Amino acid sequence: RQVPSPDGYLQGKMFWLYSWLYSLLAFYPSSLISAWITGGDLDLSFGLRHDAHMNTLFLQFLRQQGVNVTNIEVIQELYRCFREKDDNGFRAICSDDLEWIQNVGFPNGACRKGAEVVIEAVFKSNRSEWEGFSYNISQFIDAGSTIVVIGSYSGVHHSTKKQMQATAAHVYDLCGEKVCRFRMFADTKSMWDAMS
Repeated sequence: RQVPSPDGYLQGKMFWLYSWLYSLLAFYPSSLISAWITGGDLDLSFGLRHDAHMNTLFLQFLRQQGVNVTNIEVIQELYRCFREKDDNGFRAICSDDLEWIQNVGFPNGACRKGAEVVIEAVFKSNRSEWEGFSYNISQFIDAGSTIVVIGSYSGVHHSTKKQMQATAAHVYDLCGEKVCRFRMFADTKSMWDAMS
């Protein structure tokens, strides 16, 4: 059986793996397959490190084949892109008209448009400002086309060497199976304290 390519991105050396995974869809529930793919840091190359961007593309491929990939699983993949600095994966998972809103009082906080602007003005800025900057998730809340993620920021400021931890909630809106809006609500005092 010929496996259709997800937007032409299938790499030749990975074709056998995707063919095998595609054949599993006939024998296992789609929800089990999608949970297996997104349920952790799964190395789909079985020891041969591949482009992390393929994870995002494979989610899109599963959806094209009728596999039930939930909005929470999309957001879980978004956080994998954050952790692994997978900017290409982030671009693929966001809509062209992405709106990224950080609450008033957040350092360099603003409303930004487009994935490229977010990568440059938010992600790369955080990486240069903080050592070990991360968002530690405690809960996902499924509200249909809106996903709420509860957690906290942590990191050490590069200049002051002070540590910070700030409680925050992330609210994602999905349009056409892609992230189209992000809103953040964070307690920013501990961040400013660490920066001063």
